[in-house]
Amino acid sequence: MPCLTLKARLWYDYASKTHKNLSSKGLCMYAVIEANGRHLKVKEGEILRLDRVAGETDAEIVFDRVLLAHDGKDLIVGSPLVDRASVSARIVRQSLAPKVMAFRYKPKKRVRTRHGHRQPITELRIEKISLG
Repeated sequence: MPCLTLKARLWYDYASKTHKNLSSKGLCMYAVIEANGRHLKVKEGEILRLDRVAGETDAEIVFDRVLLAHDGKDLIVGSPLVDRASVSARIVRQSLAPKVMAFRYKPKKRVRTRHGHRQPITELRIEKISLG
């Protein structure tokens, strides 16, 4: 174990024991997928936010571009993709992200502009990671 502070050492011990317990039960399954030009690490049951994905609420989406997968025992690395692997997700809701404000001004000139933007997003629940 590396030289750590007491708090970090306690967290390190807890995380390593938890990971060993989960991986021995086969519950530590995850995958790295490519969605909307981004690489995302996903686990079953996880809810993630992406830029807008076409589809209605409660529709199923399948991501077949799986770059890496871990089934709890073995790590499978694709070159560039893992063969016959896919991740299925269900759309929870379509909404807008929190507003991002941009403010510009020029001092002593009475020039002030304020712009706001809300990015459309999709919330997905990862339902199943299949490797074959």
